[in-house]
Amino acid sequence: MEGRTSGDVGARRTGRDLLLNVALVRAAVGVTLGALEVGLLVLDVRTATSHPIAGFTVNDPEFGWKLAPCLETTRRHA
Repeated sequence: MEGRTSGDVGARRTGRDLLLNVALVRAAVGVTLGALEVGLLVLDVRTATSHPIAGFTVNDPEFGWKLAPCLETTRRHA
């Protein structure tokens, strides 16, 4: 242990602690985002969109989307 001081050991421990803290924060963020994703899937929450024909389309397994059948709407001009 020649040439080492107690400061060297403390600096090494601090570096390990920092890496451990970073890993724990990343794991906590990952778990939180995963839980939110599962919650949104379970609750069947739809995302809001500003697409002009969003209310006029439905999901289609073959093409991704298609026009909604038998949709009646009224458009008012402001």
